[in-house]
Amino acid sequence: MSKKILFVGAGAIGSYIGSFLTRAGHDVTLVDPWAENVDTINQKGISVTGPHDPFEARPKAVHLNDAQRLPATSRSRSSP
Repeated sequence: MSKKILFVGAGAIGSYIGSFLTRAGHDVTLVDPWAENVDTINQKGISVTGPHDPFEARPKAVHLNDAQRLPATSRSRSSP
């Protein structure tokens, strides 16, 4: 089941985890205050390397100023 996931911060950690979740089929959006970073992610994607096979991911990225235009939803789980 695919989930919509939003990361505030497209730095090393947010981009790395967001890339893995994108590759797994989730709808990931990264929010970042650096316009150049947002533009690069949207144009070229993210090249992921590490102790695994390298891969390319293409999560969506939006500038922090544009994040207020994202649809707001919340999900809660009731406990038995």
